[in-house]
Amino acid sequence: MSAETISAFVAAVSAIVSFYYAHKAHHSNLEAAKNASTANEHARRANAIAIGQAENELRRDITAVRIRFEDICSAAEEITQGRSPDQLSEVEKARLKPIILRQKSACEDYLNAYENASTKYLDNKIDTTRFEKSYASEIRNLFEPSTNAFSSYLHPEGVSRFKAIWKVYKKWNDLENR
Repeated sequence: MSAETISAFVAAVSAIVSFYYAHKAHHSNLEAAKNASTANEHARRANAIAIGQAENELRRDITAVRIRFEDICSAAEEITQGRSPDQLSEVEKARLKPIILRQKSACEDYLNAYENASTKYLDNKIDTTRFEKSYASEIRNLFEPSTNAFSSYLHPEGVSRFKAIWKVYKKWNDLENR
């Protein structure tokens, strides 16, 4: 065999070996990309499940404190029966006093649940479109009319502890900025 033939043979073998390893690397890269895509899909699905769980937890919390608040209001109504405080007997006033304290606490808990929900909305930790559809009227009802049970906790805005609720309310109801 001549030197040229040996050189050509070595070059051909080298090309075949290079092609084999390039082909093998290409398939490895395709498999890695497929695995990464699958992992990304699993991550997206897990994130959607976590968001759904967070939304369910928010609704459960709000419902629980609303029920507690309504029960306490019913207990107060049983005593007052539509009468103003100055029309109550001393015994009735004494029975009403701890109920009013529980009512204030329940009112704060109710607003805290909405504050927590509003914070998650503002931080995009939940589905913002679904949140707005679900909570727009509820949050508006916290502010309107301005003489409801929540007014003293929400107004004036500058001293309210419920900053996230205010941000959401203004974002949804400020017609000048829509």
